[in-house]
Amino acid sequence: MCEMSDGILVSITSVEKLEFLRNKVVKNIFGENSEFTIGLHRSPLATTKNNNKWFWFGYNNTVFPLGDFKKWEDGKVPSPSASCGFATRETSDNAMAFAAGGCDYDDARPYLCQTKACDSNHFCDLESGVKAATAHSKLQTQIKQRSFRRINKKMYFKNL
Repeated sequence: MCEMSDGILVSITSVEKLEFLRNKVVKNIFGENSEFTIGLHRSPLATTKNNNKWFWFGYNNTVFPLGDFKKWEDGKVPSPSASCGFATRETSDNAMAFAAGGCDYDDARPYLCQTKACDSNHFCDLESGVKAATAHSKLQTQIKQRSFRRINKKMYFKNL
């Protein structure tokens, strides 16, 4: 969906970016929602070299390695079956961290996109951006409603 606005799922490659997102973006966009999809994913190539390695989505269909900034939730190592990353809150101190889960429809979460800055090398089409923002908003609403129903369903069956 981020491609509609010439963007990618957000990559969080430093503590400074993590803090900026937490303090300036997340609370204004997601409110109390503690989880959202980021551009972190396990390599789809089942080779010895890339097996179990995590990557960020880059522009122009590229990827780059997770790197040295690894903020996994409460120090947990991702499950071998997990293949998509998301941001969550740590149970120990409520700080933002990475977690891993599935990539399918049932695991969908709201998502956060990033785009290139507009400048003389990258022209930004305002009309397309507005259309993309409207589409993003509609999809985010659908995902939030489905997540709310899924959480309430789990709580209902848990209380039986």
